[in-house]
Amino acid sequence: MATLHKIGHDQGQINLVVVPDGMTTDDDQNDLVLLWDCMSNVMPSCLEELIGKIKESGDDEIAYVITDGMIRWGLEVAVKMGIRRATFWPAAAVLLASVMNVPDLIEAGSIDPNG
Repeated sequence: MATLHKIGHDQGQINLVVVPDGMTTDDDQNDLVLLWDCMSNVMPSCLEELIGKIKESGDDEIAYVITDGMIRWGLEVAVKMGIRRATFWPAAAVLLASVMNVPDLIEAGSIDPNG
């Protein structure tokens, strides 16, 4: 079950949503592969369910779904639910630039496809 946290008191408030990642207390919290698999399998349906409940209640309007740039499924859920979407990249700008330019670096021969 997702948890909704409201910030602000006016129209235009931002609601932060905590969506369960699917990891159990017995899972190795440092296993990033397991974390990614759990997140990809659990979080989209939880977010979709939360959005459905908010829409059904009629209490709030969802203007945007804003996600971390690595969480592509959040954008996919927004499209599916007919909601505008936005993304941000919280990591350092140099990392974003590096990731975005890997194809160019491979093409230029600066790195090979295996890194």
